Amino acid sequence: MRPLKHVVFDMDGLLLDTERLYTQVYTELLAQWGKLFTMKFKLRLMGLSAAESAVLTVKEYELPVEPAEFQRMAMEKQLEAFKECSLMPGVERLLKHLASCHVPMAVATSSRKDTYTIKTASHPELFKLFTVVVNGDDPAVKRAKPFPDIFLTAAERLGVNPATCLALEDSPNGVRSALAAGMSVIWIPDAAHDFSVDHDDLLDHPEIQRLASLEDFRPEHWGLPSF
Repeated sequence: MRPLKHVVFDMDGLLLDTERLYTQVYTELLAQWGKLFTMKFKLRLMGLSAAESAVLTVKEYELPVEPAEFQRMAMEKQLEAFKECSLMPGVERLLKHLASCHVPMAVATSSRKDTYTIKTASHPELFKLFTVVVNGDDPAVKRAKPFPDIFLTAAERLGVNPATCLALEDSPNGVRSALAAGMSVIWIPDAAHDFSVDHDDLLDHPEIQRLASLEDFRPEHWGLPSF
């Protein structure tokens, strides 16, 4: 593994326990039309923008609403659910450690700026540790994950070469985005999902290390300061 000097984090499902909230919201919405929200379909949504998720959901389930209306309905429920987002295991320890060692850090999240603000409101001191935050509705992000735009933008604003960055992700779309940007990747997938079916090309990739939790992350493996 080449030594790395900068770290770029996804947010939903990696830093904050929001993925279960997304599942709850989509399950409730689709139930209104007698539809079942499946984990297989959720994998296709992970990493997409809110608008792209709405378009794909309306098309997949043949819903009798326009994507913009579905997005509005989902956002209304999400904003209430996101008011108290808990941290994922290992997050606080890792962020404080990297910050104390002066490792530049960025967030590259598909969340819009307004929802990012709501989601992170319970943890202001931790999220102040990030040098850069790039949101999904940032004008520089022309294409959502799995395209590399958001990670390239994060590296550019850190003022560094993407090849010197380690990206941490939980979704296949996010992993592909970071790889396309030229970064090495820590992949912490949701244990409830079977990724071997549609994402087997990621399972043995030389620039990906899979972990069960951020608690298992060893910074020194990547040339970063050890705990």
